[in-house]
Amino acid sequence: MLTTSHHHDHSDTSNVNNEVKKFNRKLRKYMNLITHVIIIDVDQNGIFFTKHGLGKEEICKQTATIIDKLLQTEKVLPICIGWETNQTIRRTFRTLIYVMILKIQIGRIISTVK
Repeated sequence: MLTTSHHHDHSDTSNVNNEVKKFNRKLRKYMNLITHVIIIDVDQNGIFFTKHGLGKEEICKQTATIIDKLLQTEKVLPICIGWETNQTIRRTFRTLIYVMILKIQIGRIISTVK
C-alpha cells in the first residue's frame, strides 16, 4: 500500500497538504491492524517527483525489494516441546506390556488353583 504524496505546488500548510497528511495518518492507523499489508512511504521530498519519472522508478525499486523479501524462503523450524523422548515412551510401553503379561499369568495361576 502506498501513502499519498505531498503536493509540492502548494504550501505545506495548504488545505490540500493537510488533507494528504490526515489521509496518510488514517491509512497507517487502519493498515497497521492488518498484518499482511506493507505500507510504502512515498518520499515527501520534491527531488523524487520530476517530469521524467524518477519518483516512479524509486517506488518501483522499493516495491521490488519488498516483493523479493517476501518471496525468499526461510526455513521455519518446528518448536520442540520436549515432554517425553522416544526412550521414555518405549520404556513406558514395555512396562505396560510386562504388567499385562503378569496379569495374564497370575490369572492363569489363580484359575488352576481353584
